[in-house]
Amino acid sequence: MTQKIYRIGLISMFLLLTTIICGQPTTDNQQLAIEYFRNRDFEKALLLFEKLYGSNPSQVNYHYFFNCLIELKDYKKAERVVKQQAKADPNSKRYQVDLGFLYISSGDLVKGKKEYEDVIRNLPADRNLITEAASAFLVKREDDYAIRVYERGKVLLANSYPFHMELGDLYERNGIFEATLREYLSLLEVDVSNLNIIQARLQYSLMNDTGGKKADMLRTAILRRIRQSPDLLVFSELMLWFSVQKQDFELALIQAMALDRRLGENGNRVHGIAQLSMANQQYETAIKAHKYLIEKGEGSFYYLISRVDILNAEYLLLTSRIPADMVELKALETKYKEALNDLGRSRLTIQLMRNLAHLQAFMLYETENAIAILNAALILPGISQRDQAECKLELADILLYSGDVWESTLLYSQAEKTFPNEPIGHEAKFRNARLSFFIEEFEWARAQLDVLKAATSKLIANDAMALSLLIKDNMDQDSTYTALSYYARAELNSFRNRDDLAMNTLDSILALFPYHSIHDDVLMKKAEICVRKAKYNDAVVFLQKIVDDFAYDLLADKAMFRLGEVYQHYLNDHEKAMSYFKELLLQHPGSLYAAPARERFRQMRGDPI
Repeated sequence: MTQKIYRIGLISMFLLLTTIICGQPTTDNQQLAIEYFRNRDFEKALLLFEKLYGSNPSQVNYHYFFNCLIELKDYKKAERVVKQQAKADPNSKRYQVDLGFLYISSGDLVKGKKEYEDVIRNLPADRNLITEAASAFLVKREDDYAIRVYERGKVLLANSYPFHMELGDLYERNGIFEATLREYLSLLEVDVSNLNIIQARLQYSLMNDTGGKKADMLRTAILRRIRQSPDLLVFSELMLWFSVQKQDFELALIQAMALDRRLGENGNRVHGIAQLSMANQQYETAIKAHKYLIEKGEGSFYYLISRVDILNAEYLLLTSRIPADMVELKALETKYKEALNDLGRSRLTIQLMRNLAHLQAFMLYETENAIAILNAALILPGISQRDQAECKLELADILLYSGDVWESTLLYSQAEKTFPNEPIGHEAKFRNARLSFFIEEFEWARAQLDVLKAATSKLIANDAMALSLLIKDNMDQDSTYTALSYYARAELNSFRNRDDLAMNTLDSILALFPYHSIHDDVLMKKAEICVRKAKYNDAVVFLQKIVDDFAYDLLADKAMFRLGEVYQHYLNDHEKAMSYFKELLLQHPGSLYAAPARERFRQMRGDPI
């Protein structure tokens, strides 16, 4: 029954499209008849279409009339009608397809298939008539015969029009992906203008590629075409696109550099891969991309940009390795200084100055040097208000790190005042509220955080909500904040990289307040410090305790996500990581961590993202 309804729907869409294409206005009777047909009231539709066909044997009237007869099993009349129509248009093959369909519908399968075979055997060498015959089979859901029509058409037209797109779509619809690739890639060999269309169709095909088989087939097929036709750049373009889809940025960079060299481009593709690599934390690939752009020389469009960005990539790469290598960090500091000596200290290199200050203060413990760099940056000629605000935020963090609370809050406030309704202003307000939390001014901090819950930046709004809830949920029964005060001190010590003192303070909370609601926050903080100190197994213990003992509290979903991250990135147990991401999706589908957990789960499973 479902197939029958589907068939009627296909016929209806086809006939309506025919009406539009032919430009034939519908009469009131025709509209009424079509409505009867859609409602499967075929007897009433037949009465009207028989009269309509008698006065105007148009394609639309014929097809509705014919299909009404088929549905009502009046096969003899249907045969007379279709033969009459074929006699009026002997070149068309659609009526012979209708005749075969009629015989099959009546139960004469042999006779019906004979008509279908005869259509293919007697196809004319005419592209339009070939397409018409294939379309007639498609309306009848005879995809195999439609494929044979197109394949026969290739031969008849001596490949002057090989129907690659039509065949590719049909093979895809029937799950024959290898043949789909053959047709799509063959089309690109003769017409590169279809690249965007082919990419869109392949992307759709890869969406449901759960086991990754289609992706493997596509990669192999593209590489084979590159070897067979090395002069056709379109396959290198396709491989670049495919590599990005699979987030294989290393391979994407190879293709981008090859295309850049062959086409004599300005490095735009390579820079794009560098940016994508950075966004996906593929810092080594980003570094290679920037090195390539720098080697193009000082006259290159991206030379200055890459001199700045490569150092940022190297910094993020080094700091992502826990614990960071101090020798490598010192070497990076030297590179920063050399770059600033080469390029000068100006508004164009202010990002270098800001990054160097962060490196010196938070990684190399050279706070005085860092403060001096930022103070110099703030008085550079031509510095923009935004760059000035970003330097003030960095300087405020460093001053807070070194213990100068009041100068920090002044700088945060200045940055917020300059950009009160923009993300950078919201960030300044959040850091100022966090500072108030550090120094145990909880009510003031919470008031500022509650304002930030409506911030345009989702990240800032989420952070503000989390800190506000931490304050609200951990107020003591007498409306004091004794346990929270200990916790705030631990947070400040952690911010200032005094991890041992932070851990001792957190242990004190567990001992002094054995039944306090803040325990899950304490465990989460201890886990974060353990990760930073490369004590991953200890971090797992703390996170698992949150999952086990605080399953219905606010941090359970975050703990699951962090467990997945630890197993994925540090303990190299992808099976365990996937189990936590999956459990998060099942237990906390509405969590803020659900979307990133789903993405990571799919990446590890090999799904196209």
